[in-house]
Amino acid sequence: MYDVVIIGAGLSGLTAAFRLLQLKPNLKIKILEAKDRVGGRLLTLELPAANNSVDVWDLGGTWIGNKSIQPFINQLLIELNLKTYPQKFEGNKILQIGKKNKHSIYDSHIPKKGLLSLYDAFTLIKHVESVQTKLFKKENQKQNSHDVELYDSITLDNFLSEKTWTQCLSDCTRAAFRACLGAEQSKVSALYCLTYINSCGGLLNLFSSNSSSGHGYRIIGGAQSICSRILEIIREDKLELQKVVTSIEEIVNMKDDRSSLVRTATGETYQAKNVIVSIPPHFVSNIHFQPALSPSKFEYFSSMMPGHLIKVILTYENAFWTEMGFSGEIVTNGGPSHTSGCTSGPLCIVFDATTNNNSPALLGLIGGNQAFEYEKKTKNERKEAVLKSLESFFNSKDVRNFIVYCEKIWRQESYVGGCPVSVLSTGVTRYLDDSLRAPEHGIHFAVSELSKQWMGFMEGAVECGEKAALEILAEI
Repeated sequence: MYDVVIIGAGLSGLTAAFRLLQLKPNLKIKILEAKDRVGGRLLTLELPAANNSVDVWDLGGTWIGNKSIQPFINQLLIELNLKTYPQKFEGNKILQIGKKNKHSIYDSHIPKKGLLSLYDAFTLIKHVESVQTKLFKKENQKQNSHDVELYDSITLDNFLSEKTWTQCLSDCTRAAFRACLGAEQSKVSALYCLTYINSCGGLLNLFSSNSSSGHGYRIIGGAQSICSRILEIIREDKLELQKVVTSIEEIVNMKDDRSSLVRTATGETYQAKNVIVSIPPHFVSNIHFQPALSPSKFEYFSSMMPGHLIKVILTYENAFWTEMGFSGEIVTNGGPSHTSGCTSGPLCIVFDATTNNNSPALLGLIGGNQAFEYEKKTKNERKEAVLKSLESFFNSKDVRNFIVYCEKIWRQESYVGGCPVSVLSTGVTRYLDDSLRAPEHGIHFAVSELSKQWMGFMEGAVECGEKAALEILAEI
């Protein structure tokens, strides 16, 4: 008999274990992870770097915000004695948008191309803020049932097209949402995206390129080091890898004491007074629950679709883009395709990925429909398409003088199945409220897409893990 069984050794699950054992060290805890590693949607790899060295880069979750907008993750880093360093934003940025795929240069926090497109962006931000004021009058609770149904019945594409006049802004929002959701605007409920934006404190927090945004900082040693550090503290004997949970059954004994029986695909069983489910939401419905989940939870989890994102890292001897006056940041509609069977170039967003050790690198994101098209190609075809795109942006042969090209197709990652976040189509987000976040039959849900702040981000993952831990401690 365990006090707590935690399903999933990603950031949420390990945060829950860390907080439980920090506040009540004598708890008997077992963590079951389906994969052969910890971290979930966090993955840090060592790659060859400048000066014949080796450095680390994140192929999964990468950025956090400052402590004023993301307090949970920052507090956890302090307790784990992990440090951060700022994302590089200085220099000119490149914008490729419009039917003619022209390049332009800007140096502001958000992409802009002329006064009309800037006014268009300002109008859209104000419109989103106005709608959110109507929808979320108190904390993150959806208020007006008519508005809730209205915005859950249309897609994000429908919502944005009503207030977007210029091709510039339309292309920019498509690129941004491909990167942060891994999905096309036409596949996502407007209400879900408004809820997502609201959890991040607004569009500017989500999309601005500055130290005050949600991607202002990176973690020294990589984001996965958070999970490794927690595991060192709580001891590895509490973790079992490659344990795929298939069912959770409630047990009631003669004294009316309740517990849960957790069963794995290989036949092991674990009995616990409390269970924390901390896996990507689209995998929750793969578990057989007895008694069954409430209808709203079942509908929510079974409707979740994982985002599709391919992340690319290229390491270099020299940051040639910096020498040319560029920040390394690119926002693009993809541009023309140089690959048969693909409607555009591969990239949507590019960032400077130089580490705190000054190992130069570029990070590229391929998301949404672009990811589905380019996943069908070979690695060499994807690499060539990325290089041709970067050559067109920087107009430099130095693009091809890379040390290593590394990519991660998250849709192919077992027991993750997508990145960076799971999304909902129309008709389901209206069920996302406190009742959906509440435990059922001794089962607690630490799923970052259920967080009230920064849904799907590391901040949201830590918040959910801590919430589940505090719920259990309150019961104990």
